Amino acid sequence: MGRLFVTTLEENMYSCKHCRTHLGLVDDVISKSFHCRHGKAYLFDKVVNVTLGEQEERIMITGLHTVADIFCVSCGSNVGWKYEAAHEKSQKYKEGKFILESSGFPEKIAPKSDFPGKPTLENEFHENPVASDPNQGEFAAPTSQDSELTQTSVISTLLSHKSKPYSAVKYFKWAERERGFVRGVDAVCVLLHILMGSPNTQERAKMLLNQYVSGDSGPVPGVFVDHLVDCAKRFDFELESQRNMVEATRIKDGMVSCGNPINLVVATSLMKGYCVQGNLESALALFNTIIEDGLTPNRVTYAILIEYCCKNGNMEKAYELYKQMKHMDILPDVFIVNYLIRGFLKYRSFEDASKSFDEAVECGVANVFSYNNILSWLCGKGKVSEACSLWDKMMSKGVVPNVVSYNSKIHGYCRIGNMEHAHSVFVEMLKRGLKPNDVTYSILINGYFKNSDVGRAFDVFDDMVAAKISPTGFTVGIVIDGLCKAGRTSEASEMLKKIVARGFVPGCISYNTIIDGYIKEGDINSALAVYSKMCEREVSPNVVTYTSIINGFCKSNQIDMALKMWNEMKNKGIEVDVTAYSALIDGFCKRRDMRTARELFSELLQEGNLQEAFRLHDEMLDKGLVPDDNTYDTLVLRCWCGFIEAAAACLVRAGPLLVPIHQLVSLE
Repeated sequence: MGRLFVTTLEENMYSCKHCRTHLGLVDDVISKSFHCRHGKAYLFDKVVNVTLGEQEERIMITGLHTVADIFCVSCGSNVGWKYEAAHEKSQKYKEGKFILESSGFPEKIAPKSDFPGKPTLENEFHENPVASDPNQGEFAAPTSQDSELTQTSVISTLLSHKSKPYSAVKYFKWAERERGFVRGVDAVCVLLHILMGSPNTQERAKMLLNQYVSGDSGPVPGVFVDHLVDCAKRFDFELESQRNMVEATRIKDGMVSCGNPINLVVATSLMKGYCVQGNLESALALFNTIIEDGLTPNRVTYAILIEYCCKNGNMEKAYELYKQMKHMDILPDVFIVNYLIRGFLKYRSFEDASKSFDEAVECGVANVFSYNNILSWLCGKGKVSEACSLWDKMMSKGVVPNVVSYNSKIHGYCRIGNMEHAHSVFVEMLKRGLKPNDVTYSILINGYFKNSDVGRAFDVFDDMVAAKISPTGFTVGIVIDGLCKAGRTSEASEMLKKIVARGFVPGCISYNTIIDGYIKEGDINSALAVYSKMCEREVSPNVVTYTSIINGFCKSNQIDMALKMWNEMKNKGIEVDVTAYSALIDGFCKRRDMRTARELFSELLQEGNLQEAFRLHDEMLDKGLVPDDNTYDTLVLRCWCGFIEAAAACLVRAGPLLVPIHQLVSLE
């Protein structure tokens, strides 16, 4: 049946923070100067034990790239990305290389692979031990004459006084007076970050900023902002996200106040910052401001705003910006068009997405990712005929399908249960020299399971392992779910035990699937055993876990145990959903305990779940349980306007004698 393969690295390596699976060797690190939104990042020549996500275009600081996120093969955590293509000549060296984010590494890995600590030069500079008050501190010059006063040593010493802004200022003033010292941009940026870290020294930061950028030797605002951002990342000055944006805004205001008007580079960077923090409104407000000030936005500015408008579901504004840039004779590129297509598919309609796609094809900017967006939607809806027509159009335009294209087509045939055609597309993919990935195999495995062809599903699983493609948590989940639905829950449970022994860390969903499988087979004891193992491994049960077990107890007529699990769930602060109420109400109905069933029904109404309450009301009547007047009072009086007809139907079905006059009047 196959197993989960994990490559073990023998030398100093970096590993996943969450499950300690080895990811890459220290010797394979190409550069440590990369950054991501979570902090530092390293560029690797090669990595192991990862799976690739879907390819997508991203606008990065160094330009446009085609990338695919990479995930730990054991726990499924996102640990970085792979550069599939770089669209700038200067960035071509990244193609085929991998980024691992340092936030995904454990604090201690191996002696040679630890991240460099914050530099300190206590031996180069000593603070007066008598002066404990930062306002009174005095410095003594270094006693050693051999130490060179370089930018690196100055920055290191400043960082050693990171928590003492007054001391940092005094040291910097001393350094400025020393012979041979050249005040560099990075040293000033580090000092500014230190001063901004304390409310008591933020005014000093503003003064220093004004002095620096108003001088003839200061850099242009755009370059200076870039250095500030870079220093924040390199030296761990990134605190909470909102504070970073406040600081960036203050720096921008400082530049403007000293006669350096904000330029487009700075403005666009700030807009991107606002967008990343989820503050799209401020980004759009800044956009309006720069237009009023006479600045002309460029394609990058529009691309950022359109991207985040689409991500936030504000498609009306996204399309307005799109039309605006076209009116200004700024031609949209394929990335902007793809943002719109994805946004329309998710938040508006296929017709809007199709219109944008057709326009991109006419303009000649549509690429394989544009086609993939539409293909994926069509195949996901089971519209295989339309997808095949689009496929033919793509081929006629000379657009070469990639792995994602084939995955979508295979998924479409699996969706409609045509596994013969799905297999044919898979074979065609191999003939074209494309290598199937874990997603390809997972789609096929799921398709065979849904068609009740368990044997063929396991054949594909074994083929996947034989191809040295490690099954991911997603794949394992599909196999477990397929076995449970086929009534082979014991096999699913054994499989989970084996992969856990090999280092795989299953999530709550895997355990829930097995628990639900045992419940459906009527084996409540085995379900409880899995629940116990789940808790032992510190995997927190959720509302689905408890609902399945409550349902199992009710089916086996163990209402007391069901109530015990119910209370345990509520005591843990887990929000009870309608399914959980339904399971328990059904249990009491079968026991003919009408009073408790009604109480739970009324409690459900108090939670505001009116649609489900109406449905359960009908079930109660079907089971011969007539709700009392209090139940009807609650049902009607808590109605919103949209549910009045449903409430009236409930009352009419129950019979005229149960309907109080005041309620009938209120419904008229």
